[in-house]
Amino acid sequence: MSHLFGFIVWNVDPDFIHRGAIVITWFGFLYAVAFYMGYKNLSRIFKTEKLAHKQAERLVIYLIIGIFVFSRLGKMLVFDSRPFLEHPSDILKFWQGHLFSYFSALGILVALFFYIRQGFSKSYTWILDRLVIALCLSGFFIRLGNLLNSEFYGIETNVPWGFKFISDPVNKGFAMNVIKPHHPIQIYEAVLFLTVYLSLYSLYFRKRDSIKPGTLTGLALVCNYGVLFFIDFLKNDKTAAGKFLLSHIHLNLDQTIAIFLVVSGIALLLIPAKYLEKKKTVKRVDKKVAVSQRSPGLLSRK
Repeated sequence: MSHLFGFIVWNVDPDFIHRGAIVITWFGFLYAVAFYMGYKNLSRIFKTEKLAHKQAERLVIYLIIGIFVFSRLGKMLVFDSRPFLEHPSDILKFWQGHLFSYFSALGILVALFFYIRQGFSKSYTWILDRLVIALCLSGFFIRLGNLLNSEFYGIETNVPWGFKFISDPVNKGFAMNVIKPHHPIQIYEAVLFLTVYLSLYSLYFRKRDSIKPGTLTGLALVCNYGVLFFIDFLKNDKTAAGKFLLSHIHLNLDQTIAIFLVVSGIALLLIPAKYLEKKKTVKRVDKKVAVSQRSPGLLSRK
């Protein structure tokens, strides 16, 4: 990386490992780091809540399956299905990047549903409040992976911190003066996710016993997507849905989804706790009935 003439030349090799047929991109490596750091955060939270370590491990397995399956399906359905139809096995190659984040979020919600159905003692809201902390940290590492892969950058710009992404395949063969600088929105979003993570992490460990259910999830949605709505003005939305929305309501696909998520976050902050936390039902058994069932003749003796 170098800084010349009011812009930054970004020419990082996107391959973290390239040994013969083995190719792991920076995105793939940092995606794995994101999972590991998320797991470490969940493990500490579960330990603090006096829950078994194995429950955190099982949750991570459910999340991995849900995220990989839904994110790659999202890439296929939203962007371009032809490569996947020609080579179906490519849908499993998450290390190549191009994972669709909103489908990843859907995969997380589905994974949590099945995880809780396996006998987890806490509510859906309870576990979501803890999970969003780890997800914000994971988002930080994923955006760093996007930056090192020279992908997911913004529109052209003349600001002095604009990046010329030399390593992007679309710029291959072009002279330096032809390649235009772009907004490094990967950095903007990485800083956002890290800031929200540190805030939620601190809030949880300071006030976890008194905080209302849904508060951490609501804050994560409002803070992240409230800021992302404005960052999205700097994005290049190349999807068909995005182009359609831009032409009709002057908002891209990400901004439209961000509005819905911010409203959802505000709703979580305002909804009373009794509607968000499931109540445990305790079966009351009459002691006389219980004793009589164990010893039929006991109560008749005087």
